Amino acid sequence: MTTSAPLPEKSISEAELTRLAGLDKLDKIHVVETAQGFYVLAKSQGRPSATRYLATRRITTKPRMFRDLKRLNDLLRSIYPLGTIELTCEQVYKGKQVKKVAKKKAKAKK
Repeated sequence: MTTSAPLPEKSISEAELTRLAGLDKLDKIHVVETAQGFYVLAKSQGRPSATRYLATRRITTKPRMFRDLKRLNDLLRSIYPLGTIELTCEQVYKGKQVKKVAKKKAKAKK
């Protein structure tokens, strides 16, 4: 029989997340976009201010990162099909600024 290591206080396993969703004990699921991909934060009822990240199976001290939105969407649909999910971006996008060029009006020749 294999036993998994205890999870850090700020993390949650996929099995625990599924269990809480089935019991309707989740307040909110939040997906955060970073430069490395997407990760999931879950806030459960009964534990005030206990927002925990979805941990990887092997390294429970790190959040599970998703690089593919389809895989993340499929997972969240199977775990939390009717719930509301928030999506935010942590990454600062540095786009090129477009300079407005003042157009000179051509004087009409008489």
